[in-house]
Amino acid sequence: MRGPLIKKAWVLVPSLLALIAMVPTYSWTARYRMPGEAHVRQLTFDTRGPDQVINEFAVASPDGKYFLIQHSEDPKLVTQPDGTKAMDFKETSNWDIYRYNVDGTGRLQLTSDPASEDQPTWSPDGKTIVYRRLNGKQFDLYLMDADGSNQRELLLDEHDEKTPAFSRDGKKVVFFSDRDGIKWNLYTIDIATRKVERLTHDEVEDKHPQFTPDGHVVFHSSRGSTHVTLEGGEPFDIMNLWSLDPASGALAQLTSSGSFSSAYGMRDNRHAWISPDGKYVAFHSNVIEADRKHAGIHRKRHRELCIATIDGSRRVLLTMGDHRNFKHPSWAADGKGLFFVFKDKGQAWNAGFMDVGAALERLR
Repeated sequence: MRGPLIKKAWVLVPSLLALIAMVPTYSWTARYRMPGEAHVRQLTFDTRGPDQVINEFAVASPDGKYFLIQHSEDPKLVTQPDGTKAMDFKETSNWDIYRYNVDGTGRLQLTSDPASEDQPTWSPDGKTIVYRRLNGKQFDLYLMDADGSNQRELLLDEHDEKTPAFSRDGKKVVFFSDRDGIKWNLYTIDIATRKVERLTHDEVEDKHPQFTPDGHVVFHSSRGSTHVTLEGGEPFDIMNLWSLDPASGALAQLTSSGSFSSAYGMRDNRHAWISPDGKYVAFHSNVIEADRKHAGIHRKRHRELCIATIDGSRRVLLTMGDHRNFKHPSWAADGKGLFFVFKDKGQAWNAGFMDVGAALERLR
């Protein structure tokens, strides 16, 4: 009997070795990602393809009843090096702002200017929306009521203002601008007095600021960035998230381009959004990898959603392994889910929602 048993044991050895080899990879990955394809609840259903319609910046209202989105049926496209067409995110794509019920029903158009209105966010009380409007060649800041009425100027000048967001007390709006000749630095405007205050002063790109409950500002920046060249010769700065204390000017880096593992390429981390309780930050992460066929050239491989503790020390990849692309996350009113836009290959960008309760448990 021993002969046949030994023979059977040797037959099993390759399978056992294969299973053992898988354990370290799974164990390491499980520390940072949620298993399986992300469970997404789709909220908008534009199906005319990426060349004809696009949605951006899905942002939930503080009362949990609605979300906003900017929508264009005239997106501007560019031809990529491989000959395919891709959205260039041109700000002249005739964006308009829409409001939906939180379940994706009840679509209401809030703006209809022949130019573009985009990048909307809510005031903390949910009564006011701050957004941008294209005036000639530059974008200015505007306010409107939650139903789209009472559209009024907030900041008009000869400079570009981008990604406005309210402070947690609703008294200020933070944004980034080229108003001092630098593309880009951070600023705030006092809503009552219209006084503008400059927050950063360096020859870098500081973008997409968000206030935390304690008055800090989180943003993405080219500070200390890695510079790479993409296909077609496009220069590209790999961004990371930073935090600023406006009172002292102190800066702290929250993410690094090598986050999670070099096995997944360099990470370009952008578009932070702070949770309602201020404990977590959501952002999207572009995986940038070297082109194996062309030395010195890199390419964008994939875009994923991530959440992290507010100091950046612990992170969870929400969509790693999912073949779809995700971007621009924002928190649900209860802090237990994310709104975002996502797309499958050849499809339009649509709004979606994801419950992140399990991921938050891993960060606590």
